[in-house]
Amino acid sequence: MSTFMKPASIIQGEKRAEEIEKKKREEAQKAQQKAEVERAQKQVDTIAAKKPPVTPTPAATSSPAAKSTTTTTATTATTTTATTTPTATAKATTEKKSESWVNQVAKDAEEDANKSENTSEFTAVEDTVKKRKAKKDPIYTTKEEAVNAFKSLLSDKGVGEDDQWKPTLSRIISDQRYRALKTLSERKKVFKQFKEELGERMVTEKRSKDRSAREGFMELLAETKDLKPGMSYHALCPYIEKDERFKAVVAESDRAEYLHRYQQQEAKRLKEEEAKRDELKQKKYREEADALKQALKEDSDITHATDYHDIEQKFIDKNENWSSLREEDVKRYVKRHVKDLQREYDEAQREEREKQKKKERNEKEKVPTAWPLV
Repeated sequence: MSTFMKPASIIQGEKRAEEIEKKKREEAQKAQQKAEVERAQKQVDTIAAKKPPVTPTPAATSSPAAKSTTTTTATTATTTTATTTPTATAKATTEKKSESWVNQVAKDAEEDANKSENTSEFTAVEDTVKKRKAKKDPIYTTKEEAVNAFKSLLSDKGVGEDDQWKPTLSRIISDQRYRALKTLSERKKVFKQFKEELGERMVTEKRSKDRSAREGFMELLAETKDLKPGMSYHALCPYIEKDERFKAVVAESDRAEYLHRYQQQEAKRLKEEEAKRDELKQKKYREEADALKQALKEDSDITHATDYHDIEQKFIDKNENWSSLREEDVKRYVKRHVKDLQREYDEAQREEREKQKKKERNEKEKVPTAWPLV
């Protein structure tokens, strides 16, 4: 097998690229070290500016801080001398020492500033941040107040009739009213009671809303003049579909049912009204017929021998008290009255004849019978 060999120009280009990359890394490292030195120097200057001036004393000269500063200065001088070595090993050692020197100088300067700081010149500053005090749980004097407080919590958090205890617990546990009831069993019991009451209230409200919508729809039907008996729902819709009372009943099946119910009620109402009118009419007819009968009885000119044809027109024209009676009805009552008079007269005549016959029989019985002589 043959082995592929890279050309010399490619190898040299790769070496130059590696050298350039290495040089860039070294420059970046030097820039980073320089930035760290400058940052440390700024920290030292800041601490020194905050530090009040202190008069040097022999004791201070011989203090550990002074010795530490002297030692640090000597170390700095030694490190500076060592950095002049041109070898790579010496360069790396110089970089490490420079980094440690920066950290050491900052640390020593901060400790020295803390030790020499005169705290007697500082004044206390009041903390303007208000501390949050824990609120105390309200006190409920009665069991009813505690139950109502827990129910108000459930209401404020929007607990519904289908909500369960565990998912709801995370929404209410941080509220103070959660602790109005002391035991978990009490909370669960009131939670269940609240959902039941809520369900009943929602059912009642829905019934009330449905009843109001139904009554409004019925009023709309009563006001619709275009509604005819037996009219279908779809034929009626164009006349009422823009009314809000029509839209209040959401289900089309309910509207159709209400229309059917309204038509049944109207038919029943009309039938009852007609029956009532008929009853009133019959009552008036009877009253006027009685008035005509009374007028015939009070008329002394009418006897059993009267020809009813001769008096018919008289009572037809005199109709103020029986104006609703037809002409045929008046004639019939006049004829009946004359017939009644004739019947009464005939009956009286028959009774008179019977009495006369009886009287004659009695008289014959009183006459004595003649006995023959022996």
